[in-house]
Order: sequence, then structure tokens, then C-alpha cells
Amino acid sequence: MQDHIERVRSLAATQHGAITAEQLNEIGMGRHSRDNHVSQGDLSWLTPRVLGIGGAPDTAAQRLLVTVLDAGRGAALSHTSALAHWGVRGFVARPVHVIRRRDIDDHPVRGTVLHEVRFLPRGEVRALDGIPVVSPVLALLQLASTRCSDIKLGLAIDAAWSDRLVAHGTLTAIDRLMSRQGRRGLVRFRELVERRGPEYVPPASNLEARFAVILERAGREPMRRQVDTCGDDGWIGRVDFRDERLPVVAEIQSERFHSGLLPTKRDAERVARLRASGIEVVEITDTQIFFHPDEVLTLVDAARARAARDAAA
Repeated sequence: MQDHIERVRSLAATQHGAITAEQLNEIGMGRHSRDNHVSQGDLSWLTPRVLGIGGAPDTAAQRLLVTVLDAGRGAALSHTSALAHWGVRGFVARPVHVIRRRDIDDHPVRGTVLHEVRFLPRGEVRALDGIPVVSPVLALLQLASTRCSDIKLGLAIDAAWSDRLVAHGTLTAIDRLMSRQGRRGLVRFRELVERRGPEYVPPASNLEARFAVILERAGREPMRRQVDTCGDDGWIGRVDFRDERLPVVAEIQSERFHSGLLPTKRDAERVARLRASGIEVVEITDTQIFFHPDEVLTLVDAARARAARDAAA
């Protein structure tokens, strides 16, 4: 019996202090022995199918894993919970979404948003911090099957891409893999990926993403992100956004990264060189991005109009 509890503790140590009743059976701890350890405080029931080791800390990671373990063998975090666990900005783990194959387990599960599917590719289920979770690219495709807007889905793709969790190749690969399943949301997912293309540069910050959304919502032409820009005297620098047709760039100035004497001096020198080369420069603050999007549009429209007049002169 003592050997059993040591094996139980060893396994639970890899699972944030949790273990399933099924795993106890596999170790060789029968129901009578299990109940004795529960009465002695060595184990405690966390759910009808999952137990915790006595003294194990109650952590957010443990609660997530317990929810997954309770769903059954082969289950994994999915949808917005998976994106949050991978660290994609803009998402939180709760309510907890869990996915499982319906041909493996079918028991009811409380306290979770349960998704049962016929096909869950093994290669798209990973372990992150000891918790089974679908890959970032599959989580994005799952998000496309929900009621979230195209803008929110696009921002999620950009955020995961910017953090190098996905790339154009993995996005198109999951499209091919799951297209045979007739998955809901696949068409708009594919359209958003195709619109970006293999050479796409995702926004490096939330401010850049919000700027792109302001243009999109207003029906304005988009700008290319992170473009190396040259003037008459050579390379000037990489600008945040550049117009596809006109000599117009937009620089997003945040308080965090563009305050203080030296950053202000460098910014001013670069803007001066851009303007000396005949480029219209739109300087936009984070306050305008978050609270005054109409001012952002006014500045961009005015710069584009000036550049168009100069080109026609």
C-alpha cells in the first residue's frame, strides 16, 4: 500500500498534484485502498473523477488541468482557453473550454464548456505547463467556428503570428488538414489567412493592431506594416505603417516607448529625415488610438490628400 501511494505521489507531481481515479486503478490502488487514503487525508476528491494529493497547492494551473482530466482520456484545453494558455493577448482561460473525441468518452462534465468532436488530430494536441492543450493554430480555427467577429479573429491571428506561435505555413496546413472534416468557420478563416499572404508582417504591438482596425472599420485603404524606408541620403529606418500607393507613413507613438529625452530626439530626427525626403509623416499617440479614433482618421486622410495633390502637381 505504501508503494502505491508513493507511485501516486510521483505521478501527481507531474500533474500539478492531481490524479484521476482511472490512473489510480492503473497503478494498482483499488477502491478500498483509495477510500482509506481519502479518509486519512492523503487524497481528496476534487471532482467525481479526479483526486488531489493532500497538501498540494490550489493553483490556477491545477484547476485547469483538473478540468481537462475530468473530461476524460485524450481531452485538451481548446478555443479561447487554449489561446489564453498559450499567452495570446486578448484572451482569458475562463470559462474553460475543453475538447474531446466523442468516441472515447461521453460522460457529462460540470463547470466547463465541453466540445465533442469526431476528429481531433493527435499532432495538434500539445502539453504546455503540464496541461494538454490544442495547438495555437487549431485554437484559432476553433475560434473561427464561434460567433466572434472577423475583426477579433483577425486580431487573434495577428497576435499569435506576432508572437511566433503560428506562421503562414502552419495556418494553411491546418486549413488543409481540417477541410476534409467540413469544419464550421473554415471559409472565413481561410479568407483571413489568404488576405494576409505569406509575406505578411503582423503588428508588433496592440497599438499597431488597433490602428489597423481603425482604418478597416472606417473603410479606409490599409497600410503595410513595418516597412524599411529610404530617403535621398539612404536608409532612414523601419516605419510602423506605410501607404501602398502614396508617400505617407504613420508612426504610432506610445508613452512607454516614446517618452524621455533620447527617444524624443531620435524620433524627431527620423521624422525630419522622412519629411525632407518628401514623405508625409502622420504621428499618432496611444491616447488617440484608444480614445479618439476619429482624430486618427482625420490625420491619415489629410496626409493622404496632401500626398495625392503633390503627386498630381
